[in-house]
Amino acid sequence: MCHISSSRNSLTCKDSVSSGFPTPLPWSYVPSNIYLLYQLIRRSYFHPRVVSLVKARAARGIPGNLPAKYNFIDPAVLYLVPSVRETEFPLDYIPPNLVGCGPLLQPFVPLEMVDPELARWLRARPTVIVNMGSHLTYGAQQAGEVLAALEQFAARHPDKQVLWKYPDAGLPSASSASSAEGARALACACWRGCRRHPSRA
Repeated sequence: MCHISSSRNSLTCKDSVSSGFPTPLPWSYVPSNIYLLYQLIRRSYFHPRVVSLVKARAARGIPGNLPAKYNFIDPAVLYLVPSVRETEFPLDYIPPNLVGCGPLLQPFVPLEMVDPELARWLRARPTVIVNMGSHLTYGAQQAGEVLAALEQFAARHPDKQVLWKYPDAGLPSASSASSAEGARALACACWRGCRRHPSRA
């Protein structure tokens, strides 16, 4: 909802993608946010590869820019988004043609029936879920760094545990520097149903 809301929110409400800035955006962050948004637009629409793709599409009868969630909202179009205001970033204005109708969920089988072991593990402590989507891939070094960071978090916060959803390939082994408690408090599940549960002491 925030991605396609009115542009007057974009500089003062929503931090730029991957900036790590707080939301709502403090005024002291606005200049940096403007720069990051400029770079995002420049790379999204004017990068040579994007320009060549747009030309290739046009040559095949497909007009316009590449579809992207960063496109500005068209006031003549009714948008149905899979969310509700209560779960979105705090916005001072939502266009009347932007309708939240979520959450939209696919039919599912209760976790207790699909994976009783994971269901029991999730009930043990409050769980932090790391879910970057099935489209994200990790190199070996990246995956190792993420895993080490999650193990450190779990070791420093013994009242929490972490469930990491990762692609179905390339999961590294646990860091040799991680503590036993950190390893016990970390579970990994890939997008195709395979799992590596933590060891049980």
